[in-house]
Formats: sequence, C-alpha cells, structure tokens
Amino acid sequence: MWTLLAGGIPCLKMWDQLARFGHRKGELQEYMRMRSPWPGNYDITGFALVDALIGADGRVKDVRILKGMDNAWPGCDALVKRKVLAMPRWQPAQVKGKTVPSVVGLSARFGLPN
Repeated sequence: MWTLLAGGIPCLKMWDQLARFGHRKGELQEYMRMRSPWPGNYDITGFALVDALIGADGRVKDVRILKGMDNAWPGCDALVKRKVLAMPRWQPAQVKGKTVPSVVGLSARFGLPN
C-alpha cells in the first residue's frame, strides 16, 4: 500500500479523498497557465507535465518534471518548477480521516495570452 518517493518519503497509493487545489472549478487550470519568462513577443506554445508531492500539511514538497520544454525553450522547466513550488496550500489527501502525503499530476500550458 505504501510507495517511496524522491528522498525516501513514504506515500500512500490509495486515498479516501484526493488532494484538491482551490475552492472553485477551474482554479487549478488558471493558476497553471504560464506566461513567457522572456520580455518581448515570443510565440512560446506547448506544455510541461509534472508530478508534485503534496504533503500532509497541504504544501508542495517536491516537483518532478516528467515532460519538459527546455529542449525548445531553455528555462521553461525551471519556471514551471518554481511556480508549482510556490503554489498556495492544497487540501491534502485523506485516508481514514487522516491527512496523508500524495502525488498529483499537473500540466503547465505555455501560450500567448487570449
């Protein structure tokens, strides 16, 4: 039932309630919408996939880039990692009424503003 994450942190695979971000629908997608880290009008489009370890206290503890954009646009992966680590607290996952660490998959989309 337990698995080890980066740094040997134990994490449950099965939860009664998954970790949740925000209080309204679409809040996570809004937060993860990325802006270009460079001045000027660069046409940067694409996405990065990450796993984030959400601690029992709701804070993001670790971020792992699964599919990045550094090959095309150096610096994008570091920007995504910084943004995810700076996220406000989540509502942590629960097992039998206790908060537990969990891993969530996130995608960060880069694109021109609408």
